[in-house]
Amino acid sequence: MKVFIIALAVFFSTGSIFFAATPVWAIHQGIPCYDCHKLLSESRDQFDGSAQASQLANTRVCLTCHGADQDQSGLNPPYVLNKTAPLPAGGSFSPTLFLDNLGHNILSPGENLGFTPPGGDTLPDFGCLSCHDAHDNGNYRNLKREIHGRSTIVQAVGDPDGRRNLYISGMDQFCNACHQQTDPESGAQARAGLPHHPVGVTIYGADNADFRNWMEKPRKLCLVEHPYGNVDDPYNAKVFCLSCHYAHASSFPNALRWDPQSNRGCLECHDSEQE
Repeated sequence: MKVFIIALAVFFSTGSIFFAATPVWAIHQGIPCYDCHKLLSESRDQFDGSAQASQLANTRVCLTCHGADQDQSGLNPPYVLNKTAPLPAGGSFSPTLFLDNLGHNILSPGENLGFTPPGGDTLPDFGCLSCHDAHDNGNYRNLKREIHGRSTIVQAVGDPDGRRNLYISGMDQFCNACHQQTDPESGAQARAGLPHHPVGVTIYGADNADFRNWMEKPRKLCLVEHPYGNVDDPYNAKVFCLSCHYAHASSFPNALRWDPQSNRGCLECHDSEQE
C-alpha cells in the first residue's frame, strides 16, 4: 500500500484531504538562541526557584510566540492560546483560564486536580515543556521522546498553519505515559475500575462499531489514526485518544471534541440503533 508522508492540508468541497511534505517538527530551526534564552532569563527572574515556578516561566516564554495576543514573531506559529484566531489542531488552552475541567492547564494547577492527571500519578509541575522539548528533537512537534521512562515516539504530519494533523502512530502511548490507568496493556484500567473507551482499535470489523455509518459521515468530528499514512484508506483507520479529545483543551469537559450532551461524536462510529 502506498504510504503518504504528508503535511499541508487542503480541503475541497468533497471533504478530501491532500498533503504536501514539510518538516514541521523542525519549526524552531533558524530562530536565534538568544531570542528565547533572553526571554527565559527575564521570565525566571520574576519567580522563585521551585519546579512549578520554573515550569511557569518556561511556559510564558513559549506563549510570547504561541499566544495569539502576544506573538510578534512573524513566523506564523500555532496559537495555543487564541481568542479569535483559528483553532489549532491541538485545541486551545484558553478555556482553562476560566474553567479547570476543560483540559490541560498550562498556566496554573487545577483547582480540583492540582497536578494529578486523571488516571495517573501526581506530577511536581505542569506546563508546555511537560509534553514538548524546547529544542528540535526529531519527534513530531518536538513532543518529548520519553516520559516517565516510557518511549513516546510519535509519527504524524501536519500543515504549516497547525490546523490539521495526520496521525500515524504513537499518540496513545504518549498520552498513556501520564494517564497510565487508561493504558489497556498495563491492566491498571481494570484494577482501577476506570471507564475508558478502547483505543488502537480498527473501526472496520470492530464488534461495537458501525463502519458504514462512520464512512457515510461527510465531515467528521472525530479524528482517526492512519497507521500507513494513507488518508484514503478507511479500512485500517483506528480509534485513538485524539479521536475524541483535543491534546490541549477545548470548550467541553475533559477536552472533548463535542458537547457530551449531544452524543454527536459517539454516533459517528456507533449507530443510534445499536445496543
